[in-house]
Amino acid sequence: FENHQSTLADFSALRLDEVQVPTLILHGTADTNVPYAHAKHAEQTIPRATLVTFDGYDHFIHITRREQIGTAMDEFLVRTAAD
Repeated sequence: FENHQSTLADFSALRLDEVQVPTLILHGTADTNVPYAHAKHAEQTIPRATLVTFDGYDHFIHITRREQIGTAMDEFLVRTAAD
């Protein structure tokens, strides 16, 4: 937990530009635990990132948007399987 908190405190220190694999980012715009700006930053910094935004949803999209997340993951995996 402490490591997680310290990482979130200085999100810009992560070397996201060095991520070499296709990356799927799922984020709700109403997330009060992790700012949506972090997801946008990751999308812009990770070379092969895909951001799927859930407008108006919070940190618990894995529960409230389960089907949509499954679809997004399936589509991402099909699209990036050859990568």
